[in-house]
Amino acid sequence: MIDYSRDRSHFRVEPVEIAAPASVDECRALVARARESGLGVTARGGGTGLAGQALGDGLIVDLSRHFTGISAYDAETGLIRAESGVTPAALARALEPCARAFAPYPSTGAVCTLGGMFANNAWGVNAPCFGATVDHVESVEVVLADGTAREFGPVDPCSAKASSLERTVFERIDAQRALILAAYPPPAIPNNAGYALDRIARGRPWVADAAPFNLARLLAGSEGTLALVTALTLRTVPAAKQRFARVLRFDSASDAVAAVPGLLTAATIALEMLDASVLAAWAQTNAGTTPPWAEHAGGALLIQELDPDATESLPPPVRESITLRDAEVEAAWTLRRTALESVSAIARSDGRKPVSGFEDTAVPIARLPEYTRAFLDLLAAEGLDCVVYGSAGMGVLYFRPFLNLDDRSDRQRFDRLQRAQAELVWSFGGTVTAKHGDGRLRSHLLRDQYPADVISIWRDIKRLFDPHGVFTAGFLAGCDPENH
Repeated sequence: MIDYSRDRSHFRVEPVEIAAPASVDECRALVARARESGLGVTARGGGTGLAGQALGDGLIVDLSRHFTGISAYDAETGLIRAESGVTPAALARALEPCARAFAPYPSTGAVCTLGGMFANNAWGVNAPCFGATVDHVESVEVVLADGTAREFGPVDPCSAKASSLERTVFERIDAQRALILAAYPPPAIPNNAGYALDRIARGRPWVADAAPFNLARLLAGSEGTLALVTALTLRTVPAAKQRFARVLRFDSASDAVAAVPGLLTAATIALEMLDASVLAAWAQTNAGTTPPWAEHAGGALLIQELDPDATESLPPPVRESITLRDAEVEAAWTLRRTALESVSAIARSDGRKPVSGFEDTAVPIARLPEYTRAFLDLLAAEGLDCVVYGSAGMGVLYFRPFLNLDDRSDRQRFDRLQRAQAELVWSFGGTVTAKHGDGRLRSHLLRDQYPADVISIWRDIKRLFDPHGVFTAGFLAGCDPENH
């Protein structure tokens, strides 16, 4: 049986009760009972989160067991309906005969769920081209805190079709739109810190050619704190017929990162970095299967997938590169997706291993090299080294310093470094949470990333959706340091 007190974070929280509902009506009944009893509700999918969002001390609602239905693909609209417990891998198999794909595919796509992806607003290696989960969601079915089931999709918030909840959210954002837009990072920086008020504020009706008003765009990334997601209507894209990528080798991770701003073009589909320690760990756990391009890699690699139709017009790479095509490209991304498992297997004799908690910051691409050097210097000042890999093309690198979290001094060092990293990333105009969520790990930092007036709006939004605090309390709007 799944250990519901753990996910892939550092936290352990024992729930009071576990339920695996088989229908929306059962979800409604669970939420109603929890509201009456004062038991907090925490939704759980694959349990792959790195920030403790799937952990709670009340009722865990496991949607991965029975909410696994996928409806027929609609060729006319390009839409497909899937329940929240469906894995991206299962959805990919369902879409394959239609030559379609759901573009976001995180590294945990074989086991995570669409509901979890939506809750975190997750994305995969192809985010430079295709964006995040929210960019591919047409509508979402949820159970609200009052036990009612609702569908949220595109709507004119000033029309008679809009619900009172939709109108009230619109009015609240409209009244504070200037404050909101000034407080959030620019849209070029991937940001999942807090509630995505800016995502709504940058859309219609304020911007005529932008995305329509849609509460699904606010619920994406809200980490289960506003509603229980049961199903999603998703937009699909044509499956790639041909693929092209190039691999570039560098003497160090810093050298690789320094090349990133000059490599990004409109033809870039993905741009990821792997340092030598990741490749060595992968080789150890996958003996005899290391591809030739990953051997003798030097200090780090960049893997850049490009639109094959645009390769002739590309400028030459900054250095000699190795070309990959079609199946070779997918094999490269398979290696990248399994990087976390490989890195997690690294352990040193002193009990230290590469730990998560520093992998979710994002800064402007132009400042990524400078930020990387500065954070590596911070680690060096603490006498630490680290593993580095991740979505360089999105301004996001996964730093995993070697620490022993069973050791009190290293736990204190963890907290000190997390705060120092946050201060550093803010000085570069970035965000502490790009893709893996705030959860128990980072919510306490939000009050320093955003002004108090924005946190106040979050709390208003939380009260509108969940006046009695039924869903995961203390995260995001709660900013509760006790959860950390």
